[in-house]
Amino acid sequence: GDFEQALGRFDEVIRRAPHWERPYMNKSRVFIKQGNLIEAKKCLDDALQINPEHEDVYYYLGIYYEKCDNLFKAEEAYNKSLDIDANQPETLLNQGIVVSRLGKYVEAIGYFQKVIALDPNESDAYWNITQIYESTKDYNQALLYLDKYMILNKDDEEAQELRETLEREMTDSRTTITKGTDSSS
Repeated sequence: GDFEQALGRFDEVIRRAPHWERPYMNKSRVFIKQGNLIEAKKCLDDALQINPEHEDVYYYLGIYYEKCDNLFKAEEAYNKSLDIDANQPETLLNQGIVVSRLGKYVEAIGYFQKVIALDPNESDAYWNITQIYESTKDYNQALLYLDKYMILNKDDEEAQELRETLEREMTDSRTTITKGTDSSS
């Protein structure tokens, strides 16, 4: 329905302006949403051939590689996009998520911090930093970033549950440390 109509419109634009990369990128987005990764890649390859210096082509290529579960290629594509324009919050956010999934937590936090510097209201950056600090058991930092997230998302029940979990984990870890260092027992 809507996908086919959109694809038809993009094809019409391509017929009129075959040397413009944007409709190829837009088609790739539709194909990615449909799960048609073969056609998405063809469109991205066409867009790259037309303009190999357009940061958005590499951004969508990063999304494509994420969908293919090829995180190393996704990281490479996002890096290329950021080499062209380092101030793209969406690309920085996606790159942070990819490098976090690759276990590069310090690097990931750096990307999320750049997102926050560009857009202090980008709550996903705070959420992702919270997740990293929780996974590394730095509960104080996790709570700090969760609080910033919750200022922007007051009614988020999942965040409230995470807050309770973090507070419980913090208390449990202090109890364990106290028990482990108590020499009188």
